[in-house]
Amino acid sequence: MPQVREWVAAAQEARPNWGEAARTWAHLLMAQRDQLGAIEALQRSLELNPGDVMTARSLFSLLVDLQRFDDAGKALAQIPESQRLPAERQLVQVFRLLNGEDIQLEIVEDPATTANQWLLIGKLLASGQKFDEAEKAVRLALKQAPQDSGTWLTLVQVLVAKSDISAAIAATREAQLQLVERDAPLVIAACYELMNDRPQTMRFFSMAENQEPDSPRVLRAVAAYLLKLNQGANALPYLDRLIADHESSSENAGDNQAWARRSKALVLASTRRYQDFKAALALLDANAAKADEMQPADSVVYSGLCLEGAAETRQMAIDRLVSIQNRRPLIADEQLNLAKLYEASNKWPECESVMLDLIAKRNEDARLLVLWIDWQMKRARLDQAQGSLDRLSRLAPKSDAYQERQAEWLIRKGAGTEVKNMLKLMFAEATKSKDRKYIMTVARFTEKLAQYDASLHNGARKILEMVAKSDIAGRLELAAYLARTGGKDNATEAIRICEQAVAESKDDPNVLDAAAQIGVSAVSKQTPPNPAAYPQVDAWLQRLAEVPDRAPRLAGLTNQWLELKGEVDQLEKHYREALDRLSSQSTDFNYGVAANTLAYLLALKGQVDEASQLVEKSIEILGPMEDLLDTRAMVYLGQQRPEKARDVLLKLMDYGADAPGLYFHLALAYQALGDKENATRAMDQAMDKGFTANSVNPLERLRLEKLQQELNLRVSDRGVDPRSNN
Repeated sequence: MPQVREWVAAAQEARPNWGEAARTWAHLLMAQRDQLGAIEALQRSLELNPGDVMTARSLFSLLVDLQRFDDAGKALAQIPESQRLPAERQLVQVFRLLNGEDIQLEIVEDPATTANQWLLIGKLLASGQKFDEAEKAVRLALKQAPQDSGTWLTLVQVLVAKSDISAAIAATREAQLQLVERDAPLVIAACYELMNDRPQTMRFFSMAENQEPDSPRVLRAVAAYLLKLNQGANALPYLDRLIADHESSSENAGDNQAWARRSKALVLASTRRYQDFKAALALLDANAAKADEMQPADSVVYSGLCLEGAAETRQMAIDRLVSIQNRRPLIADEQLNLAKLYEASNKWPECESVMLDLIAKRNEDARLLVLWIDWQMKRARLDQAQGSLDRLSRLAPKSDAYQERQAEWLIRKGAGTEVKNMLKLMFAEATKSKDRKYIMTVARFTEKLAQYDASLHNGARKILEMVAKSDIAGRLELAAYLARTGGKDNATEAIRICEQAVAESKDDPNVLDAAAQIGVSAVSKQTPPNPAAYPQVDAWLQRLAEVPDRAPRLAGLTNQWLELKGEVDQLEKHYREALDRLSSQSTDFNYGVAANTLAYLLALKGQVDEASQLVEKSIEILGPMEDLLDTRAMVYLGQQRPEKARDVLLKLMDYGADAPGLYFHLALAYQALGDKENATRAMDQAMDKGFTANSVNPLERLRLEKLQQELNLRVSDRGVDPRSNN
């Protein structure tokens, strides 16, 4: 097989416009069960040889298997009408109906139509919510093949979609009589699963296990059901048995093992423990003989997991996908993950290259285009975003996604008048509307645009003041907005509104919770925090502490509050208590987070030996995540080892980390090294990325003030002030 791959790849390289080579490549991928890759290859073959009947039929069949019915209809339409089989003509009529054409479709028994064709027609009609017609088609399929388990399952699915549960139960009982004994338990379990009847589902799964205790198909079915229920721990024994099944004579043994490894990898990664994460990647590696031979289903999961991991893990996934790409073309999902990895690693030229190629292939995918526009806007590439917006306007001109991004583009390009006129119309509609959801959408949209034009804040406030007249929830929405906006007056008003809401609600825990969060947020936007607000927020937190079920959430909010007030000793006590509570789970994610937070606090206090032990424990649990390595850098600074702190931070940045606080800490490292030039450059980068005086931990404020004096710059609470001339 590897030799065949090389020959076909060589033919494609030598004659890139040869459709037959693309079709051969597709069949090679189908033999290796790479359906997604085969679809792309067949689509390429049809582009080169339009009207190729065999290719169109192969593509249609694959797309139907994946239930991509819209694409399947397009593939079928490429078969010349004169060469269509009778069933294909009937299917074309079904697709026309599903596309909104006003045609009459008669579901009448026809000897020339096979059971499989009736079943496909039923599935297509069901996908278009033509449930009555779908039921007729599926029952005709059952008439020809009464023991076909998939057809019974489809019938129950259609009946559940019609909300005819009594008919679904009757069909399930009839299926139990018709199906062969070996198939019945699994199929009946699946039928009850469609009806969301968990007890009956598990009852029939148990029957299937008792009947075939070592059957891979039973093990896989039960594991898949438990995974759907988010019961990963309960699914693991079934997955392990599938992975250990080396002697099965089933032709699907390899597929079952690969699926089980992939599924177990996802379960392990969900623990967010670094050792489990590494074990998850090892399981995916085990599905391929070599790293660059990893199949798409595995590489999509592999790269997706790495995308959520540490900066160096993202680079590892990039290297893996590039290696695979040198061996075979990446499928669309692999390309998308590669683009996301490049974007997260701040490798813009590489990201752009991948995305442009992907968009060219999926030129009708509006969601992909929206993601691309967001990335372009994030990097202020407004001229490039204009072309993307023009394309999105053709695909989805009336969508909220298009209109919101078009408005942001206009206001960032200085065409604020047009945006304000649009907002006036939206304000007018919101004023007349009683639709709370729409009113809040307008308010939040306006608030988002206000970051580019501060004059819009007044409009957002007016809308929310209108909402505030209706109920307590509306008043809290207004208070939260004022808290987010920042400033002493807004903070004072936000807290006043919350006081009234708490009093009116008679200390309702939900209102207390919201008020406390809003109060903390309002104070956090002030530099320095205003002590006049402390007593009221303290009172809310104290009352909230008396509500037992609020304790887990309250802990984080209380710690944030203590940090804002600079109550270092009390904050340290809270984190130590948290570690004591979690001591029995000292390898779990929450323990790692708490250990890192305490380590950071101790590093700032100068207790660097204990801080070093805690952060290394945290890295052992969670892996080399950005926040943890940042803490390690702060420990190095506390140990008077600024060169080590600098190296840790520069390595993070090499991998694409670019949080403003990292550059501030890099400036501190350069300051300690006596390198003012690089310290100034690091602070410039921090401020370019949005660093403000509000960004720093209160314990670091003295460090920031000293840095500002030495570098002759000033950082405001809402942005960067011009450099001082003093």
